[in-house]
Amino acid sequence: MNSEKAHSPELDLRLILELKNNCSIKRTLDIVGETWTLLILREASWGVRRFQDFQRFLGVPRAVLSERLEKLVECGIFKKTPYKEAGARKRYQYELTKAGIKLFTVLMALSQWGDEHLGKGSSRMIDKATQEEVFLKVVSKNGDHVPVERVRPVVRK
Repeated sequence: MNSEKAHSPELDLRLILELKNNCSIKRTLDIVGETWTLLILREASWGVRRFQDFQRFLGVPRAVLSERLEKLVECGIFKKTPYKEAGARKRYQYELTKAGIKLFTVLMALSQWGDEHLGKGSSRMIDKATQEEVFLKVVSKNGDHVPVERVRPVVRK
């Protein structure tokens, strides 16, 4: 039997769908892919920690904010820690975990793309130590700069 004739397009489609469902981009977007979630992360990068501050700065409905923060805590992006101001009840603040801090590169990429294609935004990214503006770039395993036009996805083996 000729293996080319025995080849099933349905099998290819199943394999492609399986591979795409295990895609890191899709799995990450399942967690942070909603607009409010990315804006919550943006505010956290500016130092916002408390529910009422997220709500005030973003204008997000309370129920939506509560749902997004809960999901980010469940996924290990935020750590929920209690605090209590004098004369007030115990409340919680949301601190970025190491995983949450690493998402800052996603925000940087979005900001950099927006600056380049939509016009400069109101903020820029700097190195806290030197105060110099910083940018993301693609590098090889050896640390060499690779133009993004030369990059393509491949299936892991």
